[in-house]
Amino acid sequence: MFFLVSTIKDRLIHGNNTIKIEKNRKTAIKILDKLEEFLEEKDITIPNDDREENQDEARIYGSDYYDLEDVIVEILNNKNT
Repeated sequence: MFFLVSTIKDRLIHGNNTIKIEKNRKTAIKILDKLEEFLEEKDITIPNDDREENQDEARIYGSDYYDLEDVIVEILNNKNT
């Protein structure tokens, strides 16, 4: 019986953490969208070796975007610890 209760508890905790991480990733993307808008208004483009020099490229591009997204998610995940 203990094993069953422990397993259910672990699944609930893991499930809640997964939902929290997904929610924080969506929040990070919203933050980056606002940052992109700000950079667009200021006509600032962050240099990146991944760029292909297309006019439609985002102001934050390639690995820089994903690195920032990961950092923001990490901050959001740890904000209450």
